[in-house]
Amino acid sequence: VLAPEGVLRTSGFLLVGTDSAIKLQVNKSMGLTQVDQTAFPAVAMAAAEKEAKDAAAMLPRAAPARSTYAYQFANMPYTLDIGADDITTSCSVDERMVLSLEDSELSFRASLEVDVKDAPAREIVVETDPDPAWTVTSITGKNVSEADADVREKDGRRVINIPFKKAVTGVTLVEIHMERTLKNDTRSFQAPRFKVVEAKSERGYLVVASGKGIRLKTDKATGLREVHTGSAPMKVAGAQQAFRYKEPGWVISLSVERVFPSVHSEVFHLVSLSEGTMYCSAAITYHIGGAPAQEFKVHVPKEIETVEFTGADIEGWTRSGETCTVRLQTKIIGDYTLLLTYDRPFDPVKADIPVAGIETMETESEMGYVALASSASLSIEEAQPLPSTMFKIDRGEIPGEYSA
Repeated sequence: VLAPEGVLRTSGFLLVGTDSAIKLQVNKSMGLTQVDQTAFPAVAMAAAEKEAKDAAAMLPRAAPARSTYAYQFANMPYTLDIGADDITTSCSVDERMVLSLEDSELSFRASLEVDVKDAPAREIVVETDPDPAWTVTSITGKNVSEADADVREKDGRRVINIPFKKAVTGVTLVEIHMERTLKNDTRSFQAPRFKVVEAKSERGYLVVASGKGIRLKTDKATGLREVHTGSAPMKVAGAQQAFRYKEPGWVISLSVERVFPSVHSEVFHLVSLSEGTMYCSAAITYHIGGAPAQEFKVHVPKEIETVEFTGADIEGWTRSGETCTVRLQTKIIGDYTLLLTYDRPFDPVKADIPVAGIETMETESEMGYVALASSASLSIEEAQPLPSTMFKIDRGEIPGEYSA
């Protein structure tokens, strides 16, 4: 106890506390009267400016933030016996999980709302699936030191250490993203294990989603209760199932059922004849349902040596014999129009000219129209009877989108 010398009587205040994760417990006190903390003087006179009468000389008094006790004493000496115990950090975690399959890419996103209590936390530790096929692609959060996050294997487990930029208390958000690639013939898979180490409580929702043309069915679910997808607190595109859990250690296995696209086509053939040259175009409209498609095959007779394809988002096309394969940059569903053009010479005096030889392949049905146009100096006749699947119509019966 600090006691001034050469004075008759000493009185004052005493404030005891801590700024760290330590809990103080008063075991014994003598000569002290405990008072409300608000009674403790909030300012102190600057030593170098005792004589100053200006209010600016009054400086804020530093005060501890935790385990605070305030006392008043009327004389000295006094006695105060204090015990100190470490306070351990406790946290509860509210989780939002999304497991999504798009084509062959499996994605797992975990959004963690971590509520830190009792003492500040400088990091959290997550234990997840040790399967090397799963790759941790990102760890983000407002208070997360992303560059210092560490992923390592330990005793057959994968441990993710996620440090914070500074010690945090209260609620903080952490986002973890993992990915893996499935083989095209994969029929089932399991969600990665996920657990926040030493969390006091851990609960949340899991939403299972997929891209168009893929159905996911639950083979096995442990520690999960299925709920309606609309009751989950997050909106997920392509959500098929939703689950709720109240503790970690849940397990879910899912089977994959791929739906093949149903494609119907409509082709408008336009043949224009001039002196010695035939200019042809085939506007192919694909009607795609059930599942998205990314590739189309077109039969082009070998007599047509040079063709061109035009359409939105074409990545490229190849030709093998009489089969041309056109690949798009992304999968599409709905309607898509592909334009094929070519020209070829013919004898302007007399020639048999085959038309409408362009056909779509691997479609469930094909229908269309053939329109012929020529200069006034050319006479066009049918060299052979029309097949049973084709009949002649009036020009006015051509749909408006083609007649223009």
